[in-house]
Amino acid sequence: PNSMKPAIYDLLARCYFQMKDPANAILYEEMAIALGEKAIAAGEFQGTINNNTIMGYKEALEKYKAALK
Repeated sequence: PNSMKPAIYDLLARCYFQMKDPANAILYEEMAIALGEKAIAAGEFQGTINNNTIMGYKEALEKYKAALK
């Protein structure tokens, strides 16, 4: 799974959220954040992911967590 781009996990999270499944949305958004942060540190996926991208993922994660309550 680590060969997948963080954006794929973000897309899966958004899909789960649209299907009214915030628990899986949270799971996949957390994967997107973790992989994204790791990729930035390693210099991977340059031009497709940056700190603003991670900030967007974190904002989405908060929305999904709020929907779970």
